[in-house]
Amino acid sequence: MKKVIIVRHGKDNEDSGGLDEPLCEEGRSKVGLLSEKIAALVVGKTVAIISCTSLRGTQTAEIISRRLGIPFMANVLLWTGEGGMVWAGQLDEAFEMIWETMEEQSPQPDIFILVTHSGYAEAFPPFIGEHKLRMPLKGDSIAKGTALLIDLERKEKTYIE
Repeated sequence: MKKVIIVRHGKDNEDSGGLDEPLCEEGRSKVGLLSEKIAALVVGKTVAIISCTSLRGTQTAEIISRRLGIPFMANVLLWTGEGGMVWAGQLDEAFEMIWETMEEQSPQPDIFILVTHSGYAEAFPPFIGEHKLRMPLKGDSIAKGTALLIDLERKEKTYIE
């Protein structure tokens, strides 16, 4: 694995107050544009997509997977909803299990795309920095429907908006 792309799910109908709402039209549109940018970055590379299990997360992953022409797998470890690993204070444990899932893929993809929520999207980069790259890697806010690419070889990060 050479790169990890962390995607924050697209925008949902925030006015409804539900914990697991579907993407709104604006969210679908923004993720569609993001999927085009990701497609341009992964040309000629092997790619795997892992998504959280929330509705808006899987809808985001579906848009990206359709554009790339590959399936995605959903993993409850990427869920940040009430009762999820973030709330239980078990981020490192969750991240280790997610990382193992990525490393167990055969053949090993060049690029992993993780689709998740703000809690993991902001906390996963420092985990990668500390535990995998052995260097500080700040976890900045990632807006809904955008992504952060972490190049594990160059030890760099780039925002995809």
